[in-house]
Amino acid sequence: MADRRMFSKSIIDSDAFLDMPMTAQVLYFHLSMRADDDGFVNNPKKIQRMIGASGDDFRILVSKQFVIPFDSGIIVIRHWRIHNYIQKDRYKPTLYEREKSQISVLPSGEYSNEVIPELACADSSQQELSDARKKRIEAKKESSLPYSFEYKIKAAFVGTACPICGKTMNYENNQTKPTIQHNVPISMGGKHEIDNISIICMSCNTSIQNKAITPPYNTELVKSVWERIGSVSGMDTQVSIGQVSIGKKSIDKDSRGETAENPPPAPASSGKKKFIPPTLDEVAAYCNERHNHISPSAFIDYYEARGWKYGTGKPMVNWKAAVRTWEQKEKGRTHTQGEQQKNATEEVNARIFEELFGGEPT
Repeated sequence: MADRRMFSKSIIDSDAFLDMPMTAQVLYFHLSMRADDDGFVNNPKKIQRMIGASGDDFRILVSKQFVIPFDSGIIVIRHWRIHNYIQKDRYKPTLYEREKSQISVLPSGEYSNEVIPELACADSSQQELSDARKKRIEAKKESSLPYSFEYKIKAAFVGTACPICGKTMNYENNQTKPTIQHNVPISMGGKHEIDNISIICMSCNTSIQNKAITPPYNTELVKSVWERIGSVSGMDTQVSIGQVSIGKKSIDKDSRGETAENPPPAPASSGKKKFIPPTLDEVAAYCNERHNHISPSAFIDYYEARGWKYGTGKPMVNWKAAVRTWEQKEKGRTHTQGEQQKNATEEVNARIFEELFGGEPT
């Protein structure tokens, strides 16, 4: 087995890879470095513990499809053949032939664990498969859904029941992992849009394949969950993946009848007005009105740098009150400076009197 491994920038520079937390990226590199010449790793959990990575990091790699797990606990690096080219005289075949028989190599060079019986057929069937794949690619290009839709929506349904067989969907077993089912298959003119998508387990998806139009098993639920995921779209990946729990809560709410059309009662308004930072002209006008010597620009710059919060860290409520507080501090500071100057003058006069007359002034 070779001691050196390579990585393709087309994979590790992709948004899907860079969106992962750094700990998940490091785990991916360590797994790749320790894979055999076919990309298989027989001790992923040991490597995970060895570098201090968490189970969530591994689940992220699986959900984003950078590694493919098997029931035996062995994994394979999905883009292994894109990363590495090993010369024949140095190549050592994998020992895990049973797992290798469960995957296929796509034209792009990446491994796939999708059940594709057409690969065993004649060239004409292989050409038909190629055409079907082209249709899927084109459908995704034309879709209004973002690139991240698939792994986010599938991650949101982890731990929920498949609407067909009732099994809990997760990544512990390849047959129970959540998959996207197009109600109208793309090969039959369906679109890759939210209105045409259900989330079912791999086992049910494999049995259906693209043979028939299926009912919208949980399409409405998928739409509802995706709306909630969209509300946290500005968060980083780690938080988004962690947001799966919110997706589960949302699913529970839907089961209680709390949907977008029938939301739970909104909490009563507190009646507080939202604070609006003042303009430079407003502060200047108020300072002139009070005849103080506060610099409006210094006041604005100070509180903008603090995010318009008081010294205690609480959000500002009344900026005019803050101006008055500054005014009082300014007066106190001026009085203190005057006292210090007076005391200094008296001390100087006493020293001069002592030098001239040899005593203290009366």
